Amino acid sequence: MTESKGIFSRSELQTYGTTRKDNHEYPGIPLTQEKANGIIERFATILEINELIDLVNKIVLSSNHYDILIVDGKIVKDISFNRNSIKISYTEKAASGALLFMSDIKIELNLEFQLINASKEIVNKNIITKQTIFALDNNDAKESLDNLYVQIERAHVTGNPKISWWNSSTFDYLKNDEYKIFEMYYDKTRSWRLKDHYRSDKFKDTLNTLQKGNADWFVDSEFIVENLIIANETLISQVDLKQGQSRYYGFDESENDLLHQPIFSQLKELDGPINFVNLGVQKVNLELFSLLNATIRTPILDYQKNLKDHFSNEVFEEDRFTELFERDNFMNGSVALQNPQFKITDDYSITLNTVIMNWILAVSGEKFDGTAQLNRTSIGTAIYYNVISGIRGFHNIFGVKPSTKEINYTVDNVEKKQKVFLTATGNDNRESNFWNLFGTSNFVVGNTSSGVKLNNILSLRNDSLSNKRHLLLTAGYQGIFDLSMNVVDANNDQIIPHPTFNHWYSVKHVPERQEIVHSNSFFNLKLAFHIKLNFINIYFILQYTSSNLSEPERAKMFYISRV
Repeated sequence: MTESKGIFSRSELQTYGTTRKDNHEYPGIPLTQEKANGIIERFATILEINELIDLVNKIVLSSNHYDILIVDGKIVKDISFNRNSIKISYTEKAASGALLFMSDIKIELNLEFQLINASKEIVNKNIITKQTIFALDNNDAKESLDNLYVQIERAHVTGNPKISWWNSSTFDYLKNDEYKIFEMYYDKTRSWRLKDHYRSDKFKDTLNTLQKGNADWFVDSEFIVENLIIANETLISQVDLKQGQSRYYGFDESENDLLHQPIFSQLKELDGPINFVNLGVQKVNLELFSLLNATIRTPILDYQKNLKDHFSNEVFEEDRFTELFERDNFMNGSVALQNPQFKITDDYSITLNTVIMNWILAVSGEKFDGTAQLNRTSIGTAIYYNVISGIRGFHNIFGVKPSTKEINYTVDNVEKKQKVFLTATGNDNRESNFWNLFGTSNFVVGNTSSGVKLNNILSLRNDSLSNKRHLLLTAGYQGIFDLSMNVVDANNDQIIPHPTFNHWYSVKHVPERQEIVHSNSFFNLKLAFHIKLNFINIYFILQYTSSNLSEPERAKMFYISRV
């Protein structure tokens, strides 16, 4: 509300403020230092600066996502207002049979801290946020504006499906393409999709519909979202397979787990037919279908529980609460919407303070049946086809093809033969082919720099491979792709990230082909290939690295071939 005297009185806001009429601007007189100090003091009181600093310190100190330089136990080096940024605007608007006076006072808040970058250099960082105080001369109008903020920020509590409780149709995925929605797991894809959504006419129309029923004071006003800044985009939780499964690749094909072929050799969908919800009868890969049918329901139900726990301090209407939390939700997050604008009249718009919004995303928005088979739920159907898409993306980028080369072994006087675990051409002969990055060095399995280097190459986590990784994730609608070689203990149940366990392998160059081959081992350990996509997390233990092989026999072993 305006005050009877001082800089927040109507008379002084009109004296020092700028107004527009008929597209002409009428500026006020410059602020005196005394008036500017009064504005800064009011902002400092409202924002509770000392509490704000303490909150920032707590957030950073309790997180492992920041490499921040802490000086005397503090993160924030300085926090201050920019007095030169102060701007005052005002207007008069006829509404509800009265003349409403409205003014906004803007100022920039500068938060300064220091961090240590990857080169161990101290870097000064500044976060500048724009803060606004609104002054109105009518209590009803003030409450109407306050209520608008509340409705937007608490849309997840009121159950507004268009603002906070989304499904695949929110982003215009077709029913047959619901499997693509899991591309939201990929940070880059999620960021641009959120940006496009919050700046879209669809979202603007939703906000404007919300405020139309918000009393008569602003019934002819409208939101402007074209200049929204999507800041602090945070993924809070998602359906995830945290626990990996162990499978085996033996001395001959009869000892190989059947999942090896569709994942690491050739993906065929010839089994079935199986009747999928929304898609009808489809051919499938039965090994992948069976894997997901047995493993995916528990992570979905765990996520539903985590989602309820996350919002446990919120007050929901019980009926609506049950309905919303039993949907086929699979991820949720939050964003800070900066620079939202609200056009009061043709000549006057206000920039609202940052709005924090929660969002919860489901596949179909239908109730999830935790007892149903994979193919009888929308989320299960989408997950199956997302896995298929991710594996095809992996095969295409790596140039995966069925292995043909065999190695002969003698184990306990019995002759054995085994095909190479993975044959991958790299799909082209350019510098971005992962084979070109191995060089001739030996690598050591385990948590060593050379082992990390090789696994970064296999996972395409290398500057020259970044475009291929991006293409694999986007074309396969994935959020994660990890491929690595790991050490396994004698019980086949523990991956050992320890630098003292030296299991050597090297890249062997022979005419027209390359191979990753075994070199030496000081311990009787085994190797495992690990692959992780959105909804598969599997370790394939190589049984032919068994300790009952002699060193000459081990020297024949190879794991990845270019041809």
